[in-house]
This record gives sequence, C-alpha cells and structure tokens, in this order.
Amino acid sequence: MAPRHRPVSAFPLHPLSGGRQAPLERLLFLQGRLHLSGRRVLLAEPVRERLAAYLAHRHTTWPRTANPHLFLTSRRAPTTAPVSPAWLYRQYPSSSHLLRNDRIVNEAQVTGDARMICELFGLSFQAATRYTRPYTDPDQLPPA
Repeated sequence: MAPRHRPVSAFPLHPLSGGRQAPLERLLFLQGRLHLSGRRVLLAEPVRERLAAYLAHRHTTWPRTANPHLFLTSRRAPTTAPVSPAWLYRQYPSSSHLLRNDRIVNEAQVTGDARMICELFGLSFQAATRYTRPYTDPDQLPPA
C-alpha cells in the first residue's frame, strides 16, 4: 500500500467522529495514543505504522508546506486549506460514522470487553455495554 493512502486506510480502524479534519498541529501522538480535543484514542500497531509512514511521506513530499492539515494533495500543499470532502470520499468511499459503528461492533464481537471499547472509541461505559451485551455470556452481565 502506498504511503499516501495509509492514513486513509486507518479510518476503518480508528475513525474520528464528526468527519472533521483536524489541523496537524492539534494532533498529538504520544505513546501509541492520539490526543485530540481532550480525547485520547489508543492506536493499534498497524495504525501507528501506517501513520508514521504517511507522516514521513508527507514531510518528504512537501517539506516546506505551511498547510497545517494532516491530509495534503499537490493542489492543497501550497495553501492552508484542507483537502475537500470529495477528495476524502474518493480515498475511502464510505461514511465515517458507518465505519466507526462497524469497528465498534467488530470489537464487541471479538473481545466483549466494554472497558476496552470505552478506551478505543471514547464511549461511556453504558454506551459500550450496549454494544457488548449481545456478545457477552448472560451469566456475566451486570443488571440492566
């Protein structure tokens, strides 16, 4: 997979809700976590690798850009404008909300761990248990 597509390929793993593009300077990556707007999102190893490869590609391709956004194109690099929603959709033609819900359901099916879903997706424990309840042994469920 080409480095320029790697961050977009991370969306199915860790989509940010709201479809907003955050300026790169507001994205903080520390110890395998993405810190954004008061939220901390645990990043899986494949996501960290893709992100590191893309950031290296971005810096090599546009070393002097003043554009503060994560995603760049040759058209947007000389400006400070974000890429268009149409460009993002062409890279990954699906709704970020659908991708996020799909990832939450998948994590619930695989792990059944509501606390991990809280950590990964920034949900409350009550919201996370709505996802895990169908995949949890009924004898281990807390009262509804």
